[in-house]
Amino acid sequence: MAEKRCILVCSHLSSEVAAAISPEERAEIAVSVFPGCGTQQPTRDELVKMATSCAREFGAVLLIGGCCTTGLQELPAGSELSDASPTARCFDLIAGKALTDFYVEQGAYLVTGGWLKCWRQHIDFLGFDQATARDFFRESASRIVLFDTGLYQRSREHLREFADFVGLTHEALPVGLDLLRLFLNGKLREWRLEGASESSTGALARQQAADCMMAFELLSTMTRTRTETEAVQQMLELFTGLFQPKKLAYSPIAAERIGPPLAASAPTGAGAGEALLSSPDTPYAWTPSDTGFILRVGEPDDILGLLEVDDFAFPQHKAHYLNLALVLVKVCAMAISNARAYEELQNYRDHLERMVEIRTAELRQANEVLAQKVLEQQRAEDELRTLSRQLFEVQENERRAIARELHDQVGQDLTILTLLIDRLKRMPGTDAAAEVVQAQKETVVNVVGRVRNLSLSLRPGMLDDLGLLATLQWYLPDFSKKAGIQIDFQHYGMDREFPPDIRTAAYRAIQEALTNVLRYAQTDKATVIARADTTALALEVKDDGVGFDPAAVSASSSGLRGIRERIRPFGGKMAVNSAPGQGTHLIIELPIPPAG
Repeated sequence: MAEKRCILVCSHLSSEVAAAISPEERAEIAVSVFPGCGTQQPTRDELVKMATSCAREFGAVLLIGGCCTTGLQELPAGSELSDASPTARCFDLIAGKALTDFYVEQGAYLVTGGWLKCWRQHIDFLGFDQATARDFFRESASRIVLFDTGLYQRSREHLREFADFVGLTHEALPVGLDLLRLFLNGKLREWRLEGASESSTGALARQQAADCMMAFELLSTMTRTRTETEAVQQMLELFTGLFQPKKLAYSPIAAERIGPPLAASAPTGAGAGEALLSSPDTPYAWTPSDTGFILRVGEPDDILGLLEVDDFAFPQHKAHYLNLALVLVKVCAMAISNARAYEELQNYRDHLERMVEIRTAELRQANEVLAQKVLEQQRAEDELRTLSRQLFEVQENERRAIARELHDQVGQDLTILTLLIDRLKRMPGTDAAAEVVQAQKETVVNVVGRVRNLSLSLRPGMLDDLGLLATLQWYLPDFSKKAGIQIDFQHYGMDREFPPDIRTAAYRAIQEALTNVLRYAQTDKATVIARADTTALALEVKDDGVGFDPAAVSASSSGLRGIRERIRPFGGKMAVNSAPGQGTHLIIELPIPPAG
């Protein structure tokens, strides 16, 4: 019975190591497990003690772990553990050093399925809740990356749960076990060579062990390739260095058809390749010369290409070459598949960037058109505001002229008529004539009063002569007396001059607001408040009447449209606060343009 050797591995990778050892190799290898990082892992002294015990029992120990084995990379010369050979990073054994370096350089936090299986226990062991875990991982990592060996069915589900918990994006990368299997196969061959004779069999075994370790090193650099052409070229260089064939060619498969070869030497086994495509359970076929083989690169349901390796320098070793090649081609297929996916992703990103550029240009153009339309609309609104302002000015000027005509011309004519009637009364005549003259005088006096009131309602002259405050102090008591509504007038900062259009707009707005109170509020009390500073004139009209729902009453039917139209040309704003049974509060603000 062959002498056993020992592999001492952390718990996070123990399942992968056990699966990578073939049934016939289990008789020669014992696997011992120690708790991995993020758990109650052993101290350096405890790990040395475990490794020493394994070395004494089995004679040789291979220590597999990452940060778990920190401090054991340099063991004392001559000690029982001098051949333990701890690996620097466990991820290098399943994904390759180049790929591991690539993700580490990007700040990724690397995990295996075994670690994810117990991620909640690891978080608890570290003493984190979700908030502290998010703070820790966001400061130390850019995303979570799973090297998926395919042994754990729920590993991707655990990955999503863990990434959501720590608040990072995640990515799963299928890596398989072939690279680890190749490494362990090479290590086992080294153990077998210990004490072997210098016979041809021993030389062959040493060559096979060297081939395995060289293949492992070369494959470790392939896993980071970013183009399919580069991956294929590295695969061809690998097979050339290991087997030194005289004929080597790789033919890609597209739409189940064999494409032109990507090597200098033309393939000779086209028929065998076609047969290989139709036999999904057969991973290889011998070449017609029987001095080489054709390998299927990829899975049966996803064949990437065919690799022909023919006319070896030592055809007597073709069986060994085939066994090694079947392991190598699986890792090569992973590298080619990853490179192809990366190229597709890069092409998709380039497409998206082009689409974003096109869309950005379209949006920029649309924004320019929209900005132009907004500018045109703004100009139209400015023109409409100017026209409205001019219209109101014309109306006020007409009212002012009519009021002045009524007051000056018609009023004077009626006054003269009254004086003439008085003279007529003093002339000799009958009593009946005197009574008629008196009736005519009373009629004329009533007409004079009506003309005066009409003149004031059209345009009170004091608005131009005495200003807004004096006009309101006259108008509000007069309205209160005629309407039967008690008005509380409060004013602040109103003892100043206002531009003619502002004082006219304010006066008309209050007129309209109080008319609305009289028509709709069903109350006998109202409050008018006027405030002014250097930038704005604010007016408030409040009542405790029946109120209304502003959302349910259109502005055109509520008596508010007139106020809005009156103040809009001057940049005025209006707000209405009301509700059924809670009265109405009208707020008006008119900006005062700066002097000069």
